[in-house]
Amino acid sequence: MKQIRNSILLLPLLVFLLFFIVACFSLFYGDWLERKRLISETSLQALDEASRLARQASHLSHGDTGVLEQEVLQLRTNSLVSQALILDETGRVIVSQRPEWKGLKASGVIGGWSPAYFNRIVQGSLADIRIDAENMRVSVLTPYENLATVGQGEGARRGGVYLMHDLSAVLDRQRERNFIQRLPDLGLVLLFAIGLAFWIYRSVVAPLRSITEASRRIGKGDLSVRAPISDSGEVAELGNHFNSMADALEHELKARTELSDQLQQSYSRLTRLTAHLPGVVYQFLLTPDGRFSMPFASEGLRLKYGVAPEQLTQDAAPLLDRVELADREAFNVSILESARTMQPWHHEFRVLLANGKSVWHAGASRPEKLADGSIQWHGFFMDIADRKRSEESLRLSTSVFETTGEAIMVTDAQGLIVMVNPAFCRITGYTEDEVLGKEQRMLSSGRHDPEFYRAVREALQTNGNWFGEIWSRRKNGEQYPEWQNISIVRDNAGNITHYVTVFSDLTEIRKAQEEAENLSWRDPLTSLSNRALFLRQTDQVLAGAQRDGGYASVLLIDIDRFKDINEARGLAVGDALLKAIADRLTRGLRSDDVLARLNADEFALVLPRFSATQEEAGREALAVAEKLRTILFESIEIEGETFHLDASIGIAVLPESPEETSSDALRRADMAMHEAKTEGGARVVFFEAAMGDAVRERFLLERELRLAISENQLRLYLQPQVDAAGVQVGCEALVRWQHPERGLVPPAMFIQLAESSELIVSLDRWMLAEVCRLLAQLKREGRPLRISVNISPRHFRREDFVDEVKRLLAASGADATYLVLEVTEGMVIGDINDVIAKMNKLMEMGIQFSMDDFGTGYSSLAYLKRLPIHELKIDKAFIQDSTSDSNDAALVETILSVAQHMDLQVVAEGVETQAQADFLNARATVIHQGYFFGRPEPVESWLAKHCT
Repeated sequence: MKQIRNSILLLPLLVFLLFFIVACFSLFYGDWLERKRLISETSLQALDEASRLARQASHLSHGDTGVLEQEVLQLRTNSLVSQALILDETGRVIVSQRPEWKGLKASGVIGGWSPAYFNRIVQGSLADIRIDAENMRVSVLTPYENLATVGQGEGARRGGVYLMHDLSAVLDRQRERNFIQRLPDLGLVLLFAIGLAFWIYRSVVAPLRSITEASRRIGKGDLSVRAPISDSGEVAELGNHFNSMADALEHELKARTELSDQLQQSYSRLTRLTAHLPGVVYQFLLTPDGRFSMPFASEGLRLKYGVAPEQLTQDAAPLLDRVELADREAFNVSILESARTMQPWHHEFRVLLANGKSVWHAGASRPEKLADGSIQWHGFFMDIADRKRSEESLRLSTSVFETTGEAIMVTDAQGLIVMVNPAFCRITGYTEDEVLGKEQRMLSSGRHDPEFYRAVREALQTNGNWFGEIWSRRKNGEQYPEWQNISIVRDNAGNITHYVTVFSDLTEIRKAQEEAENLSWRDPLTSLSNRALFLRQTDQVLAGAQRDGGYASVLLIDIDRFKDINEARGLAVGDALLKAIADRLTRGLRSDDVLARLNADEFALVLPRFSATQEEAGREALAVAEKLRTILFESIEIEGETFHLDASIGIAVLPESPEETSSDALRRADMAMHEAKTEGGARVVFFEAAMGDAVRERFLLERELRLAISENQLRLYLQPQVDAAGVQVGCEALVRWQHPERGLVPPAMFIQLAESSELIVSLDRWMLAEVCRLLAQLKREGRPLRISVNISPRHFRREDFVDEVKRLLAASGADATYLVLEVTEGMVIGDINDVIAKMNKLMEMGIQFSMDDFGTGYSSLAYLKRLPIHELKIDKAFIQDSTSDSNDAALVETILSVAQHMDLQVVAEGVETQAQADFLNARATVIHQGYFFGRPEPVESWLAKHCT
């Protein structure tokens, strides 16, 4: 409307502009005509005047120019003539309007003058006229010939007359007159345009503006406004139609408002209804291009899944992505199948909620095909987790009922059987059909009196259940014990409806108890008495001895080197040998003697026959011990291999005191046995009081050694290793114990003790850590040195040994190439492949290995060949007598020869004299270690002496 109104207002302006353009054209055209007229008239006039002056110049006497000057001066009265010149044949001014130009060259007073042009015109006979239309100038050059000079005896002289007319002022005056003549016309046209504009504004623009304002207000919602109608014609008709349209719009809007209110009320009711439903009501849309959306979803979607329904109107992906990945393919297939067949959709699937919890849902909907080819489902889905749990519980209950090993029997209130499980049929021998509807008393064994059953009924009435052991009868008549649990089932009114009886057959349990009872007192391998039965039987012997005043004996028998046999031949051979030993020992004893296997290769024997004195009991025990050693030494053949065994036997005579127990007697025999082992084995030792003191001292020392490791009482010592010239090339790291009360404890007192337990591992770890720190310190100070440290077989065999060494090296920053690990030959007993693998891993790090005490252990050259050893360490026992004992000398020479052929370095321990050093140097390149070159000293002293 605004554009139409603006277009109408442009009409007067266009009329005025059109007239203005026509007037301008008329002015310009008139000006053009006037210019042409002026130029034409002036050209003719200029030619005429120039010709007249040329004629007068042709009769000009020599030097007589007065008449001609008068003619030229008269031209000054003509405003159009700007220049008038009479020129001689050289182009010099003869006569001019301006006296000062006389005698000057024409080129000096006429702009753009061309002498060539002048000569060409003067030599001719025709005048030349030039018109400068742009500047409104007309110039004429006319030639003349002075005939007067001929009569004076001279040749005729030629010259030219030059006139220039300037028409610009005349043209400007003419233009001004023309414009003034047009002003009245322009005024009339302007008044006409203003009047036309006023009429258009009043008749068209103002009514349209009113209609526009009314439209704007209607657009803002004010439907009561109307356009004013004050005239007739098309605009008034437009106003009438506009008001009619506004009336119709107001009526339509009222109807729509009423309908919207009704729809809103319906939608609110639907929203409230769907919001309180347990699931989600929805519309699901599948477009022909395969896109999924949900045009409608109830508020349950937001509450349950944290997804706003409006998020799904264009794309249902935020909800579909919640379907668990494992169920997504089946979910999509079910939807597409429903779309293909147009059958109702039913599916169960799992959904991930906003809190990450997975719950089961069931969906149901009916499809509808829309006009554009889309398919829309109307339906709902809801949480079925409770139902699934119920189904799972029912399934599990059924499964338990069907598969449990315990029999289940359900009877009604009258005691008739209504349900049994397979275990019931298996235990009783009855089929389900044979017992349903029958009384449960058909299973009664007849062993229990009426009082027993009365007690059962009273317990059920009082407590609601009864449990206990009861005898029952199978279909074949066999009676068997069972453990039974009876529970009452009541209805909502509290009335008894059923009895549930769960029972298990105790027959196998009874057998198992008997076997367990036997196993609790017997060794499973040899069937001999075990430790518990042996102590029990020994307690009985002690009680009899204390009661009757006699003496008996306890023997503890340990098979010598059985561990070596077990490791070398395997556990199967070891077990077979133990059974053979138990059989041999049993056959060599009396029937009342009590033989037991306590653990591994350790047997115990109690001789229950009382002697009057301890000496008699000791003699009898010694006789039995020697007899058993003789029996064991006889050959025993296992899998084609013959074994001759011996034993270390400890004997304790009991009772030693009135308060002695079987454990005390066994402990005393154990002390005696360990003393026999310490003395080399294959002997019999009686317990003595001093032996107990030594054990207690050992126990105390072991406890204090544990504290020493944790409380930093250990000290690192170093003993130098030198070459043949006496130059130090390395050290061996040794450990000493600085006891706060005992002082410096020598290694002989605690190393063997540590090696018999896990304490040796702790000692090794401490030594490794200290040596690594020392190696790192020496490297930082620019004095790296090779240091060797002993590693026990127990520590080396640990699975984490390699990782532990790596960790210590990395933590300290030590260079592994300066670390030497000293191992003994006993390390290879067992899994040699594992030993080699560990050594190779450590070698890859740069660590070297030394075989310590070579020649004193197994000294297997086959092992030596396979092990990645860098050096052999000759035991000091061979070195000390090498200069005086030919056998030791031969052994040393043999070891040196082996090392030379295997390209191994040799370290000799215990070099204490020059003679020993010379003996070694004369035979090979050997590294010396011993008191002759330096005693072990604290690391602090060694550093102060050798590193300053």
